[in-house]
Amino acid sequence: MGYDGRWAIGLDMIRPRTVGDHAQARALHQRAMRLAADHGYKPGAGFAEIGLGEAARREGDLDAAERHLRRVLEQIRQTGLEAGVADAIVLAQLGFVAEQRGNAEAARALHLDSLAVARKLDSHPGVSSIELNISCPNVGAGGLQFALDASAAGEVTA
Repeated sequence: MGYDGRWAIGLDMIRPRTVGDHAQARALHQRAMRLAADHGYKPGAGFAEIGLGEAARREGDLDAAERHLRRVLEQIRQTGLEAGVADAIVLAQLGFVAEQRGNAEAARALHLDSLAVARKLDSHPGVSSIELNISCPNVGAGGLQFALDASAAGEVTA
């Protein structure tokens, strides 16, 4: 699944309209997935399914979230395309799922995988920033230091 900023931006427009309204977020992402499928646009369907995974995670349905996210990751890997934005997003979301399950080690590994993919995107056109969550998945392992000490955060992100 190649990166297509139109779908990423379009789906990001769903997020502000649905903050706290997980049912609406799910419905809009399902609609986006159907529309993308109807038009044969696999990247759009993939980004919509990422949204379904995020909505499920926010609702606390971690099994559904993981199913959606792993399905997208598998589809990406089956295409043989170079890792891209969708991979970084999916790996980060899977890290949040692991964190919510209380598995700090898996959360940390998934976030580091996401970071590795994101670093490869440094010169990718259209990628202007990367969101990095280093404190939450590492709280159990002293991650609070990242929030309290900028130099500690700098060491990890350098």
